[in-house]
Amino acid sequence: MARNRLLWAVIGYLLVRAVGVAVLLVALDGSPSALLHALGDRYDAQWLVGVAEHGYDDGETSPSNLAFPLFPFLARVFGVVGLPLGAVLVSWLAGAAAAAGIYAVGSEVASRSTAVVLAVLWGVLPHAITQSMAYTESLFAALAAWSLWAMLRRRWLTASLFCALAGLCRATGWVLVVVLFAVILHHLWRRRDAAWRPWIALLIAPCGWFAYVLWVAVRTGDPLGWFAVQQGWGTRWDGGAFTVRTLYIVLADGTKLQYVVVALTLLASVALWCWCLVQRQSWPLLLFSLLVLVTAIGAGGYFHSKARLILPAFPLLLPVAAAMVRLPLILRILAISVLAVLSGAFGAYLLTLAPYSP
Repeated sequence: MARNRLLWAVIGYLLVRAVGVAVLLVALDGSPSALLHALGDRYDAQWLVGVAEHGYDDGETSPSNLAFPLFPFLARVFGVVGLPLGAVLVSWLAGAAAAAGIYAVGSEVASRSTAVVLAVLWGVLPHAITQSMAYTESLFAALAAWSLWAMLRRRWLTASLFCALAGLCRATGWVLVVVLFAVILHHLWRRRDAAWRPWIALLIAPCGWFAYVLWVAVRTGDPLGWFAVQQGWGTRWDGGAFTVRTLYIVLADGTKLQYVVVALTLLASVALWCWCLVQRQSWPLLLFSLLVLVTAIGAGGYFHSKARLILPAFPLLLPVAAAMVRLPLILRILAISVLAVLSGAFGAYLLTLAPYSP
């Protein structure tokens, strides 16, 4: 029964993402080549595919292409079918793995029916189109979900390995490391556990992130090279001042659809986190979602990308999934179908009409 529910979670996710891609294809006049270009050769995808195809630059270019290496490596592996198609395939496969992981986490803290809806809902978020692009969102979400699942099951070595891989995927990997450290230390403090696995896990978890940061330092000849790379892209930490200021301007103006949706998504995410807190969600999930939100909101610049950056915080959707499960099945399917079309339409807008990258 559990395997059937897992299968339905993955199938449901793939179906709603197929709707999103189909809507985009219609917006592109049914052109497969235009679809491949939109999904695999624009914005961040262009940089990641470029690394897979040509390698990294010398570390002195600003902005630099010294991106986290896991996605470009996998794109190169799947590139035997050609780039950027191989990179898009990585995201689609990672999306399916993420849906399975999200279901696994959901089934640990809620009912299996809720877990199925949770996985599908993740595929109909406003910026879900990036889950089907050659972006790191799907891959990081898959690694994060399975790491969180392993934490909840106290499978420390498994959790740490996923943490290490997530640290090679994107900067937000440090969030998983912090959560794993907190979970393990809490476990050791309460249980007085003398086993060796938790201690080894503490050593393994940060290896991916630190290895990348050290590699960038060597590549750039600067101990703080990673921060220099981020500044070259106009990204800096300001504690949320830029986000709050832009949020006020966007809501007061209300004319730029792309910015308005991002603003509403950020506000809804904060409200959902508070809802999760009131419902006493499992604290590792609360901590993970909070740190993802803080990382996205606290960084200055790129307001148009902030809704995409919080996509991995899937536990925020648990209260919504639990509420939807109480609906009759036909209404649940209808609601998800409508959301899939709306998400697809907004995704098509982002890749055809929006002034900024998603």
